[in-house]
Amino acid sequence: MFSSLTDSSQSHSGGLSLWRKVSQQAGIAVVRLHDLWYACASHAVIRSVPLPVVSRLLGHAQSRITLR
Repeated sequence: MFSSLTDSSQSHSGGLSLWRKVSQQAGIAVVRLHDLWYACASHAVIRSVPLPVVSRLLGHAQSRITLR
């Protein structure tokens, strides 16, 4: 799964199917990875992590995208 993050020739879909299996077994099938991503960013901002740092954690090239 993680090798596809650095190698654009590989698909991310394997990680998503793994997430679906794991979340179903955990009884949280309604939670998407994007929901966790958003929650992580929200908690960072609440804890006063600087916006440029949150942007980098999320992989955003520009902080204005993080502000949305």
